[in-house]
Amino acid sequence: MTNYDNLKDKPKRFLALTGYTLEEFLALRPYFSNSFFAFVETNTLEGKPRKKRKYTPYSNSCLPTVEDKLLFILIYLRKAMTQDVLGELFGISQPVVNKWIHRLLPILNSALAAAGELPFRESPLHRLRCLANLRQRIRLRCPFMMAPSVRFSVPKPQKRNKRTTAVKRNRIPSRTC
Repeated sequence: MTNYDNLKDKPKRFLALTGYTLEEFLALRPYFSNSFFAFVETNTLEGKPRKKRKYTPYSNSCLPTVEDKLLFILIYLRKAMTQDVLGELFGISQPVVNKWIHRLLPILNSALAAAGELPFRESPLHRLRCLANLRQRIRLRCPFMMAPSVRFSVPKPQKRNKRTTAVKRNRIPSRTC
């Protein structure tokens, strides 16, 4: 069974499974921990609002520590393995794997956002502006290059008419002597 305590002494295997070095993992851990505890303070692990009882990890939990939870979700994202295989790796069933994945992905996203490590997502409008700027820079550097004035279009395939008959092939008679 895979857990953080088994992998922390094997840096190459840790990097291969998670995509993070141990130092990067330890730097991400406080952000993930804060996001996780902020989530379970107001919600249950099923996603319902928490009413009275505070969150306490079970002693027989499949992912008992925050490090194990972070390791679990990083391995899932890095290796893109099926939930059955991930369950075998961690010693849990597929439905439990599914539950943990759906709970930990938003927590990891908020932790990465807090750490400033989320990738930049461009809007389509931003891409168009960048493309227009690129075209303008090309025109300034190479004024002799002109944009094509006519746009070429691919002809649409014609719909088959049911009344059309197939063309008969001309048969060439064989010449025998």
